[in-house]
Amino acid sequence: MATSDILFFSGIIVLSLLIIALLYQRKKWKEAQIELDLSTLVERQDWQGVRRILRKQLWEWGTLSVLVTIGLAYCITINYRVLFVLISAGFIYYHLYQDVKLYITICHSEKQTKEYRKITSDSDKLLADFKDFMDCPCTMLSAEADGEDMMKIFMQTLERGRKEGFWPLLIYVRTENLSGMVAQMKIKNEDRNDLRAYRKKMLNYPLPDARKLFDRWLNECISANKDSSKDWQKEIIGEPTEVELGTTFLIDNSFDGRLLLAEVPVKEPWQLLTWCPCEVLNPPISATQNTAVAKYLYEHYKVIPAFIDYQLIDFIPLEPIPGNEIEQLTLDLFSYCPDWIYQDFFNLSNGKKMIKDGKIWSMLWSDTLPYDD
Repeated sequence: MATSDILFFSGIIVLSLLIIALLYQRKKWKEAQIELDLSTLVERQDWQGVRRILRKQLWEWGTLSVLVTIGLAYCITINYRVLFVLISAGFIYYHLYQDVKLYITICHSEKQTKEYRKITSDSDKLLADFKDFMDCPCTMLSAEADGEDMMKIFMQTLERGRKEGFWPLLIYVRTENLSGMVAQMKIKNEDRNDLRAYRKKMLNYPLPDARKLFDRWLNECISANKDSSKDWQKEIIGEPTEVELGTTFLIDNSFDGRLLLAEVPVKEPWQLLTWCPCEVLNPPISATQNTAVAKYLYEHYKVIPAFIDYQLIDFIPLEPIPGNEIEQLTLDLFSYCPDWIYQDFFNLSNGKKMIKDGKIWSMLWSDTLPYDD
């Protein structure tokens, strides 16, 4: 080969390498610019702009993938430079795969953002509705707070309330709680004037005799247990076993929501359940019956309602219960909330231990009666 030919081909090779180097540098610059643009748009949550850039990339690499696929098929047909074309195709396919994967991720993130915005919007509206319903000073707490810290905050607020003239109450910001309380009030809407009129009326409304309620409910429990062939002495009274006593509020840590600490302007602690009538469906207990029970517990034992949720009331004993009154109180609470024994403490002997040593008495009603078959 002549020297001139060698120089010519060398020049072609050098020129080709320079062109490839320049194109590669431009490609790297363009990729860096696209990455920067995408990061900025994602930070702003401008999903339309992100999708516009990615669709352009998908179009470019998709077109190249179609062309290289056609070229690969042709090369395979004539058996010409198949390996080289296959490597080139693999490079292009990989880029297309990365862009498709990124596009799917972005679409998923956009959907999650829209759902989060909707949930946040709904949650903010629910919180505003809840505060309107409470119609008293409220402090929002994290539902993921430690139970002991929550107890400490509550007791500090309780002490302050005795000086300032209110009783504290913890309540979850849940749709079920709000709708349940409105249903108990039997008012047509949640208008503040209607709420105030209801509360003014019911705070002075005559309450049923709690002693008679306990006796009636206990007879119903005894009758139901006979019908279900339960052994009263063995299965209901039972023998003491190892059980976990309530030391903090029954906080649902799995619930990603809000918890309000309300400063309710009522004179007596049992009136908390008139201000916020907790819904109990099974067995059905009315707002006045709940309030009557709370009044009885406070007047006889200095026990107050402290935390309510859907079909849940947590009571706190402010003073130790006299030993000679524990057995009767255990029966009273069992008649009021059978699930307290059936699902939490399994028998009345364990229930006595809770009344004697527990810091929190959690009355949680299930959706079905425990003795239903």
